[in-house]
Order: sequence, then C-alpha cells, then structure tokens
Amino acid sequence: MVRDAAASERLTYLIGRVAMQDRAAFKEMYGLTSHFLFRVAIRHLRDAERAEDVLQESFMEAWQKAPTYSAALSKPMTWLMTIVARRSIDEYRRQVREGQAIKPASIDDPETGWDISVVFPDSVRELFGSDVMERLERCFAQLSVDQRRAIQDIRVHGMTYDEAARFYKLPRQTVASWVRRGIQSLTGCMQT
Repeated sequence: MVRDAAASERLTYLIGRVAMQDRAAFKEMYGLTSHFLFRVAIRHLRDAERAEDVLQESFMEAWQKAPTYSAALSKPMTWLMTIVARRSIDEYRRQVREGQAIKPASIDDPETGWDISVVFPDSVRELFGSDVMERLERCFAQLSVDQRRAIQDIRVHGMTYDEAARFYKLPRQTVASWVRRGIQSLTGCMQT
C-alpha cells in the first residue's frame, strides 16, 4: 500500500511509464499496490477467485487507461482504487442478478472484521490530516453496528439503498434511516 508522499510520487511516475507501455513499471506498480487492491476487491465480493479476476481486469484497465491519468485530478492510489471498486461493484451486481452473490464483508463479521483502512483509505488521511482522521475514526466507532454497516455497504461498497434493503431483508426506509442518522451523528461528533 502506498502510504507516504514519496511512495505516492513514485506511483505517479510509474503510471506515467505505464502510459508509455513500460512493462517493468507496470510490474513494479502491481507489486506496490496489488495486495491492498485485492483487499478492496475481496471486501466487495467475499470470494477470492472472483476478487483475483476483478483485480486482473482492473490492472488491465489501468494499463489501457494510464495515458488518461492526471495527478491533478486524483492521487494515484485513489485512481487505482476507483477502478477496482467500480469493477468490484459491477461484478457484485452481476452476481446478485444471477443469484450467486456472497454476503459482503460487514463490520460485525468475525471472519473479516472492520478494516478501517477500507472505510478511510490513506488518500483520505492525506487529504484531511491525521488529527482529523483520528477524530473521525473515533466518531465512526461510536455509531451503532447497523449504522456503521449501512454506511460501509452503501457509501464504501457502493450498494444502492434498494440493494442494501434486499440484502438486509428490511424496508428501504430503515436502511436509509441508518445512513442518515449515522451521518448526522458523525457530523455532530466531529463538531464537538
């Protein structure tokens, strides 16, 4: 995972080299980011084989779209995470349509637990600073499990409210209420 400014600059450089079809740069970029990006995919899909497929497809997309990457628009890790998350969400929705979806990772899942780095990735930490992020993490931890789960599944995993309602087997209004109240609580907590 790219965690500091120097590593982020290196990744930006590598993407520039990938844009020129530099295979060695692509291999290095893969080595620096694939472990973390695999975790992003597995959080969405809960199936290692499908997550690996999505990761490979995502890196192929990064190879093809590297010439369009702009460091002025996003940090390199954010750009890669967006590709993986979008492809993971598309794959998850396809699985739901075909009745093959596995329950996505949840905050109270003892097998996978709550990975704060997925809810608040390093790119967010860099943007807001460690003091703000520590306070946000404390505030997020104070929410109910239902609120944290709904915010994670809808805001992080990209589920729609309707998908989440079907998944939880609850009315859409209940899920929307969890998110709305959770965001209100976070806002109040951050202002104190």
